[in-house]
Amino acid sequence: MKIYFDKIGEIREARRSKVQMWKVLHRILLVLLLVQITKSDIQKRIVPDRYSLCMMFLGAAEIFLTPEISVWERLAGAAVVSAPMFFATLPIPKAFGGGDIKLMSAAGMLLGAEGCVRAFTFGAVLAGIYAGAGVLSGRLERTDGIALAPFFCIGIAAVCR
Repeated sequence: MKIYFDKIGEIREARRSKVQMWKVLHRILLVLLLVQITKSDIQKRIVPDRYSLCMMFLGAAEIFLTPEISVWERLAGAAVVSAPMFFATLPIPKAFGGGDIKLMSAAGMLLGAEGCVRAFTFGAVLAGIYAGAGVLSGRLERTDGIALAPFFCIGIAAVCR
């Protein structure tokens, strides 16, 4: 009997280390994706749809790597920040870009509702500090727009477990 239980323990340990390996690979891919999103938004002021789609796929993979966050919480996360962002653009047309909205929707799939709110809040505070410093230093006018995706990417990276 002892041999049987030793083998079960070894199998569980091997499975646990395999999941850890996939989590590391997942995080590396996420960081590379966030860097690309940041680079694209700074240079071209656009977040291509393919990047948001890639983050959605990473969110789907995260379901298996982090089962503590349920599928329903991930679906709620996809809407909890992106829906208010979308509705804010109706009366104020350039409040947020479509790429920023899709990015935060994909981040909700990745992080869940609570994580998405935290990432958005962190990114928005950083963006506010940057914009405030820019206005005070005279580099920005009050009406100038800034690229928000880099700040959201920092928030996503900070919140991701």
